[in-house]
Amino acid sequence: MMHKLKDTFQIEKEFISNVSHELQTPISIIQNRVENIMIEGMFQTR
Repeated sequence: MMHKLKDTFQIEKEFISNVSHELQTPISIIQNRVENIMIEGMFQTR
């Protein structure tokens, strides 16, 4: 029983780590794009 519980926690830990890693790139891309839009907006003339 205890071994199965440890295995479950290990699987959960690996899953969260993998999801976090996979989301890092798209979030970075979105963040950079938003920053560029904000910078472009500061230099636009009205």
